[in-house]
Amino acid sequence: MIKFRMMNKKAVILCLAAILSMGTLTGCQKDTKLVFTTGLSGNQIFKIGSTVCTMPEAMVYLTTFYNQYADIYGSEMWNYDFGGVSLEEHVKDVVLSKLAQIKIINLMAEERDIELTDEEKQNVKKAAESYFAELESDLIEAENITEDVVEKVYREYAIANKVYETITESADMEISDDEARAVTVQTIYFQNWKMKNNEKTALSESETLNVLKRAKEALKKINADEDFETVAVQYSEDKQLVKSYARGTVEPHFEELLFSMDEGDISNIIETEDGYYIVKCISTMDYEATQENKLVLAEKRKKEAFLKAYTEIEENTHSQFKDKRWNAITLNEEIHSTDANFFNIYDEFVK
Repeated sequence: MIKFRMMNKKAVILCLAAILSMGTLTGCQKDTKLVFTTGLSGNQIFKIGSTVCTMPEAMVYLTTFYNQYADIYGSEMWNYDFGGVSLEEHVKDVVLSKLAQIKIINLMAEERDIELTDEEKQNVKKAAESYFAELESDLIEAENITEDVVEKVYREYAIANKVYETITESADMEISDDEARAVTVQTIYFQNWKMKNNEKTALSESETLNVLKRAKEALKKINADEDFETVAVQYSEDKQLVKSYARGTVEPHFEELLFSMDEGDISNIIETEDGYYIVKCISTMDYEATQENKLVLAEKRKKEAFLKAYTEIEENTHSQFKDKRWNAITLNEEIHSTDANFFNIYDEFVK
């Protein structure tokens, strides 16, 4: 098992992002900010508009994330300090933001009269029963989690996903071949950076000049009618010589070059953020890559349509947050260890 203390901060954040992506709404990538207050009572953590989030609701999400980490790294990593921030603190912040998003999206559902069907409600109830049955009695007692609480959390999560689907279904998905067009080129790549202390750093002036010298040598051979692929094999620092590029995936000046070339054209040396390139156009229309890019652009439009609707209600909704109660939350293996996974059960019964 990988020990948390052996991982650098960058590696931890990458692993963290991968785990937190599980079960989260794909359409809402915006952090939702809450206003600090002391006006909430009992087990209430925050209030947004007319909806309230309680401690037992939050624990359903927190315990799921806690156990995902514990399964991968071991429970000892949870409170490990790296750079003044523990994983527990970071995950709690992300979970809080996701909870706030779900509450806001449920307010959107009320405005749009979006509700679950009777069948969806029954599936939510089955998911809640399954999840609650897997919880240990110590966890249930310690966090005051009831089956009704679990059903409410599943219901609001299901409604949030339904709102996302409803809004994005109406987004304009008409994307032309030209808008999504991808080209295929052969490349000769020269790296303009190096790794130092596990970080990418710029080359010195003399090192950069040496890289440019090699690039000019390669271009000179090509201009002398040497075979492009042969030169590429000899000089390129990226062994993947043939690549497809779609609009919007590279720097603007590089994109302008790529999409202005005709088949057989060869470029001069062009500088990008990650290095120098010499490219030869193989095809001005990579059909398969173009169709794939249409799907990417369609998903992007869906997210933009949803985020626009989400932002409108978020900016006009008052919020309150009981930070001291939230900050006092501490999870530990003895109480919060469980095999119940909120998102897996949702996928099984509801999705």
